[in-house]
Amino acid sequence: MRNIIKIYSSYLFLILISFLFECVFNTFNLEIFHHLIENVLFAIGIICPLFFLSKIGLRKLYYYISYSIFSIIICFETLYYYIFKTFFSSSAIFVALESNAGESKEFISSYGDFPILLIIIIIFATTIFFLLKRKNEYFINLESTKKNKLILAILFVCILISIRVFRLYHYNLPYLIYKS
Repeated sequence: MRNIIKIYSSYLFLILISFLFECVFNTFNLEIFHHLIENVLFAIGIICPLFFLSKIGLRKLYYYISYSIFSIIICFETLYYYIFKTFFSSSAIFVALESNAGESKEFISSYGDFPILLIIIIIFATTIFFLLKRKNEYFINLESTKKNKLILAILFVCILISIRVFRLYHYNLPYLIYKS
């Protein structure tokens, strides 16, 4: 169980960086707290499949890919909230897809500032650090018993239900991309 906590800590660290950035550069509100909860549950949901992979190489590959994608998502969500003071929406994704290179360059030159550069560097450095830090021992000693798999399957279903019941999916970028 210690190894899964060590793996989860890398996700949690990114979540806390994002949360602190949002609190420092924006006023704290209930939406930021909901976004924090959604990210915590989303990270747990991402980690659950590690127990269902039997080969160590697949576990490592899954971790590297899922953690990299998670960090990109956290970065986009944080930057979007910083710039627009609201969270992603389906319409924002449509606008982004309809923009051309010239509009994108103009947008970056208008809104680019030190806090944006700072959060990109911090998230990128954190991602590289944790990707390089994770060793085989974390993936070898994951206890993949039937009992643990059942507990994680139930946990995963509870997370999905919680996100749905408390309407936290409105803060989830992958859901919004899928919806778009």
